[in-house]
Amino acid sequence: MKQNTSWKTTLTGALGAIFLAILPVIQTGTFDIKKDWPYLVGAAGTAFAGYISKDADKTGLPGDTDDAPAKKSMV
Repeated sequence: MKQNTSWKTTLTGALGAIFLAILPVIQTGTFDIKKDWPYLVGAAGTAFAGYISKDADKTGLPGDTDDAPAKKSMV
């Protein structure tokens, strides 16, 4: 199994997804799946985006395992 090196974006996506999933309960005190399903879709999308996104300090293509910071050009 491949190690997730973009843990910061994954954690941010997970926290955002949790917040979006419980937002209807915070706002109204109840959760009605017929009315609040868009919040769950948004939460799933946020979690997925956080998982597939690369941290800002990573370089290369998504499949690369090189974690060296990007080299800055002097030109």
